[in-house]
Amino acid sequence: MPFYIAPGPRGRLRVVSLKRAVLLGAAAPAPGLVSLLLCLAAAPDFSWTTQALSDLGHSAESSVAVVFNVGIHASGLLLTVYSALTVAKRFRGTGAFLTMTGYFMQLVAVLNEAYGRAHTAVSVLFLLSAAAAVLAYAVEGRSRLAAAALAVGGASWVPYLSGLLRGPAIPEIVSIILTLAVYLQVLSKLGEEPPL
Repeated sequence: MPFYIAPGPRGRLRVVSLKRAVLLGAAAPAPGLVSLLLCLAAAPDFSWTTQALSDLGHSAESSVAVVFNVGIHASGLLLTVYSALTVAKRFRGTGAFLTMTGYFMQLVAVLNEAYGRAHTAVSVLFLLSAAAAVLAYAVEGRSRLAAAALAVGGASWVPYLSGLLRGPAIPEIVSIILTLAVYLQVLSKLGEEPPL
């Protein structure tokens, strides 16, 4: 039975079963998603058509910035560790790009909206690395879901890039949901015994 290395108590690495590794991987998106939902509930003036999701993390202008940034950073850290130690063992390219996605997700929180262009740069790198991870999995995992997610996710950016939307929140959430769906498919494939 295959084994994997995963974070254990007090930050120590330990060997775990494949099933437990997949469960740990499923926990990676939770802090970010929970913090996003809490922040959206606590910020009724948030505009889906004129703002970016990371406006919730603006350290000087958002009352929910700490919650948003801590959740995003925690998810990014978990995704980085999990992808590097587990996903990359079965899907090398997907694991590498998911590791980068997790790293840039952490930078989105650290270099929040208050940092202007630096934030914009890491946000773009986060989204591009997520798209690259989806593309890599479409190839490595022969996934139709990943191919469709890439097409729909790309199309969701057209209204923003053409100026029909003033803010990118809608294509951001579409991209996040589609990437999450592909990530869950990656986890389900990891839970299966690898082919010989």
